[in-house]
Amino acid sequence: MTGVQTCALPIYLERFAQPPAADVREHVILSPARLEWEKGHHDILRAVGALKRGLVPAPRDAVDGLRLMIVGAGPEEKRLRAHAAELGIADAVAIGRVPYDEMPALYSRASALVLASLPRSGCSLYPGDIPRCFWEEQFGMVLAEAMAAGVPLIVSTSGAIPEVAGREAEYFAPGDWMSIARAIAQGPLSRPPATPVEYPSERLESYSVEAAAGRIAGAFDRVLEGG
Repeated sequence: MTGVQTCALPIYLERFAQPPAADVREHVILSPARLEWEKGHHDILRAVGALKRGLVPAPRDAVDGLRLMIVGAGPEEKRLRAHAAELGIADAVAIGRVPYDEMPALYSRASALVLASLPRSGCSLYPGDIPRCFWEEQFGMVLAEAMAAGVPLIVSTSGAIPEVAGREAEYFAPGDWMSIARAIAQGPLSRPPATPVEYPSERLESYSVEAAAGRIAGAFDRVLEGG
């Protein structure tokens, strides 16, 4: 008898479980992912543009101070910068890499993390990978990191995101950027900047290094017992 067990990648929970920064006066929305079309960064730009233009009701002072940080690198960087300029929000958007050691502090200053992943249809081949013609979001490390930091999640329903983020996240259909704007307005912008939320301890613990080691050890034990 054979079977498959999935083992989620672990994170050091204590590394990200920092208290919220005390001096935050502006809302910062994080979009950390490789700068590729399927990560949906352009939809988050459109959502921020809708908020800035008043297309979605939100507290004006909160919107005036709203900032978007797109954290990552990739082939879409030039296009994303151009799109931010087209929307008239370039001065409210930062795009670029952040050293991994600085991510816990960045989470502590964030009002929300938005992951707007889109399904992709189109064959591709990456070195060392298998050919694929369809992709949806897989296990997102940034989701586990944000939950450990108590950052509110606003995420698409692509792929494994609901499985990882659970019931506490706010969901939208992939590509529905107006729903992103409404979720930001009704959630983070209705509270003081960097207001944390709580996630179930059992879900957080399932992403710990100790839990991952236990799952892997258990898998080996079952293989050895069966052999």
